[in-house]
Amino acid sequence: MAAIKKSIPQGVVVTHLSTDQTTPMVNTSGTIRSYSELALFLKNLVDPTKGGSLFTEAGIQSVILDPTTGKAKFTVDITIAAGGLRKSLDDLLK
Repeated sequence: MAAIKKSIPQGVVVTHLSTDQTTPMVNTSGTIRSYSELALFLKNLVDPTKGGSLFTEAGIQSVILDPTTGKAKFTVDITIAAGGLRKSLDDLLK
């Protein structure tokens, strides 16, 4: 998904994308070095010049610090705008 890729700031590593066919959402998880990187990622997702052309909301589901690596693992739910997809979610995630 190009809109997610455009929204990822330096320091954020997205490791997983999934969808639920019953809701217009994408669940994203990954790692960050700092909480400010995650805040910027969420801001970028709804910025019309980046992911905001496709996404209307982005919310944190969890953030867990791994003390051995100093990085945090995150899970974010991203809401897709009505009529925002030209292809099905299944096709986009193949």
